[in-house]
Amino acid sequence: MKNHPVHHALGCLLSLLVLSSELSAETSEATQWLDDLKSQDYKTREVATDKLWSLGEEAIPLLEDARNSDDPEQSRRAWTITRNITLDLDASTPREVLKAIEAYQSALDVENKELIIRDLIENKAYKQIVLLLHQEPNPEHKAKLSGSQRIKRVAYHAAEQVLQQEGIAEAIKILSVAPRSERNLEALAFLMRRVGRLEGEIASLKKIGNLNVGQKTWLRILLQSQGDAAALREFAKQYKDARLTIALDVLDGDASSLLKLAKQSAQGVHLYGVDRMEKLWKEDRAGLRNDKDEINSDDGNLGHMQTRHQVEIHALLGDVGFVTSIIGQIDLIQLAYYRSAFPYRDTIWEELNIPNPHSERAAFLEWVTVTIAQTIGNDEVDQDEQQLVLLVMDTLVRTGDSDLVVELYTRYLDAVNESGDDHIYDVLKLMIGAGFAEEAYHYIATQIDDVDVMLPSIRRHLYGDDKNLDYVTERIERHHPELTEIEQLRLLMELMGNLQSSGQVVEAFLSKLEALGGQLGGQAQLDAIDALMFVGANRGDYQTRLRLVKMACGLQVPKEKKVKLINDYMQLSQVMLDPASVVDACELYQKELGELGQYKVLYAIAMCQLDPERGRPMLDEVITSTLGSLRIRARLAYRLHQAGMETEAHQMLEQLLVETSPLDKEFSFVVTAMIQLSSGIELEEPRGGWSRLAALRASQIVMLMDPEGETNTEAQLVRKHTEFCFSYGMALLKRGKKDFATDLLARSHKINLGHGSLADHFFPQVLQSSIRSTAEGWFAATWADMQQQISQHKGNHDALNSAAWLGARTARHLDVAESYSRKALELRMREPSYLDTLAEVFYAKGDARMAVKCSDESIDSLIHLGITGYSDHAAKTSHIELARQNQKFRSALKRASKE
Repeated sequence: MKNHPVHHALGCLLSLLVLSSELSAETSEATQWLDDLKSQDYKTREVATDKLWSLGEEAIPLLEDARNSDDPEQSRRAWTITRNITLDLDASTPREVLKAIEAYQSALDVENKELIIRDLIENKAYKQIVLLLHQEPNPEHKAKLSGSQRIKRVAYHAAEQVLQQEGIAEAIKILSVAPRSERNLEALAFLMRRVGRLEGEIASLKKIGNLNVGQKTWLRILLQSQGDAAALREFAKQYKDARLTIALDVLDGDASSLLKLAKQSAQGVHLYGVDRMEKLWKEDRAGLRNDKDEINSDDGNLGHMQTRHQVEIHALLGDVGFVTSIIGQIDLIQLAYYRSAFPYRDTIWEELNIPNPHSERAAFLEWVTVTIAQTIGNDEVDQDEQQLVLLVMDTLVRTGDSDLVVELYTRYLDAVNESGDDHIYDVLKLMIGAGFAEEAYHYIATQIDDVDVMLPSIRRHLYGDDKNLDYVTERIERHHPELTEIEQLRLLMELMGNLQSSGQVVEAFLSKLEALGGQLGGQAQLDAIDALMFVGANRGDYQTRLRLVKMACGLQVPKEKKVKLINDYMQLSQVMLDPASVVDACELYQKELGELGQYKVLYAIAMCQLDPERGRPMLDEVITSTLGSLRIRARLAYRLHQAGMETEAHQMLEQLLVETSPLDKEFSFVVTAMIQLSSGIELEEPRGGWSRLAALRASQIVMLMDPEGETNTEAQLVRKHTEFCFSYGMALLKRGKKDFATDLLARSHKINLGHGSLADHFFPQVLQSSIRSTAEGWFAATWADMQQQISQHKGNHDALNSAAWLGARTARHLDVAESYSRKALELRMREPSYLDTLAEVFYAKGDARMAVKCSDESIDSLIHLGITGYSDHAAKTSHIELARQNQKFRSALKRASKE
């Protein structure tokens, strides 16, 4: 029926009359409750108190007269109700909190009030603390209490609480009345931005005209949260905010202002390092050489810092030999790290002060024996010596000196075996991981006493738990004697524990286990799955573990066990980059515990990948829940980047950079994150250009040179300097400054002459640049150096792979690169990174089909065999990199099929 205007007006009038009558009824009841506050009957007074309290903020104006009543009971109760409502207290508020608040309001001195607030903090009554301080009638007390750093932090926690329980609008209210601090104001601005109130607040402040100090700070924070570079520069210029200008300059690719501030802030020996970086940025080569002469002629009063500065300046000038000799005097492990560009040349033995294993074999083996004997079981001996032995062993493995490695391992095992140290298991694992499983088992069988007793224990450490397998078998036999396939199950289970068992054997067992399903019964099946999970972990078989844990999550087991299984499922889903499994695991977790907690971010990102329409609001909620926390948002940016949401990840970090203050730890943290996200293998030009990456790397080096900052070795600083030289050199090339750019790039090349990392970014970039002819000479030198390494050490699979990778990444010598890659894989069968190199070779040759095939094999190999050479974290990181490579190859295959 069509709505007639008269009927509509009458309807509105009737509604108003009904509403009026309801309000009159409530007002009448409230008036009675107010009278009841002074009733002679205690129960009546209590009921009236509860009724008025339940009205919430609506009751406050009604209580005004009662608060000033001549009746003391009515006045007291009216004030109590008002206090409870304004402090957001209700019937569920713990009694301890109510008592503490009463005590606070009765306290006369600020010291007692501070003690009471500490009690409230213990009870996590954060919101009540903020509201108490806001309502504090004594200005002096309020100022002292609000100035406490501990209480300022309380306001942030209060906002977190309110945001989760009551929503963003209430969180903004709390932060608006909270004690002022940078952190609280940043959180407030962040939330205002989330609800679109930022621009209005900025406009209101700009209308004021002459701002006081607090208003200027608030405007700056608002503008930083807004992220408008032009508005920020205008503010920085108007109010002479040098630190804000610096952050903007770095974002624009200019480190000059940061270096100037760092130089002004530096003290003592730190000043030398900052001054050198400034000279380098200004292309002052003469100044750098003068610094070198000055530092080298110093009388030594600077001690260790003088050595550090010597290393830095000579690295910047490209003096590789000098840097090597200095680092060698400090720390042999550092030297090995620094010389990782040349780990397989015979000169390393002299630099490490170790007898040459090829020309002085007897003396070398004696050094190994003595060093191990001194370190095993002796906590007073520097463990660097033992690490050095392991480093040498790894180097010999990579050079293909198999016979020498076996002899060295045998001496190591003899020493550990004689000492009775459990460390023998670690040595055996290293030996098997290096590809000497047969020799390890031979040693166990022939050299270990009571091998029959020891072998099950050793097998358990290396592969699977025999006792667990026996236990599972016994449980299945006892509970299900009708099953005739138990021996076959047991055999398959034991084969599962063998690293050499084929994928077909594993698949056969899983299929059988799935087919039996409920026949085994919940506990018996869980026993089998537990055992297989253990064995799968030792195999690095992530795909199988994912299937197993998903199967286990569906069983009827105690809640604690179910939650643990779901957590395992969650972790494996992330390793597998499987968003569907992540979503499934998160939903299982929420079903069991009623909330997602720490997994909210994973759920939101995975859902964005599967269903953006549903996932986007979830991700927005997660971002809001960070409350502007810098470190949480930076970690979130990493997760977004891993999930393929690169643009959003970079934008988040760029926003964070202008919110931080140069020379603070937070600034360094964000800079490092931006560098890591801007350094992928497929880098054409980093986001913001080479100038920004150079400025970020210069900023990072300034932070690293701070004696009071994070501890970094000289070798690490050298690596950072060469990374800077590369990115700054590329930036100068873009500006047409070939002379100094070439100088910087030459230093970066020289320090990394024979290192495979030059293939990642260096050569793909410089060979396409304006100095191509010069770069061709550098390439020829590196290629010749790699040929020398390969010819000197025929079994050096790492050198073969590095050369193949260089050829593939530069599209040069591709037939030779393919042969090198295949030889490397003959020496290290199914090595994931080597399979990826072969895939890259085929990609460079234009054979996308073979590239995809090899890439698939590399991922499968990492999943099934990765644990022998990688930690879980490394395997996860490698899997992400290989998955991205796989995506690149598949895109090429799709393009080729269309053509």
